[in-house]
Amino acid sequence: GEADSDSNSSGSDFECEDPGSVRDWCLRGMLLLFYVALAACSFQALLVKLTMVSFTVFRGPSHWKLREWGLFLGFVNQIVGITSIAELELQRVLLFVFGGSAAVWHRDEYEACNE
Repeated sequence: GEADSDSNSSGSDFECEDPGSVRDWCLRGMLLLFYVALAACSFQALLVKLTMVSFTVFRGPSHWKLREWGLFLGFVNQIVGITSIAELELQRVLLFVFGGSAAVWHRDEYEACNE
C-alpha cells in the first residue's frame, strides 16, 4: 500500500539529491582545464619573447643593430606594462603622507591609511 506508493513516487531507487551538482563539477573542471591551458600558453609566449631578446646575453648594447634595439625596447615596454604604475604612484604618495619620517610602513600608519 502506502510504502509502495512512496517508493514509486520518487521515480527510481538511485537519484542525486542535487542534479545540478554533477553539471557544476563538470563546469568547474572545464574552467580549471581552461585556466591551466591559458597559463601554459602564457608561459610559452614568455619563452618566445625571451628567445627574441636572447642576443642581449651574447653581445653588448654597443654592438646591437637598430632592429635589436627595437626588439629590446619593445620587450622592456611589455615587462613594464605588467605592473600598474598608477597603483605604485598612489602607494608612494600614501607612504609619503602616512609613513612618517622613516618613510617605512608601520602597523599604525597602515591602519590610519585604511580608515
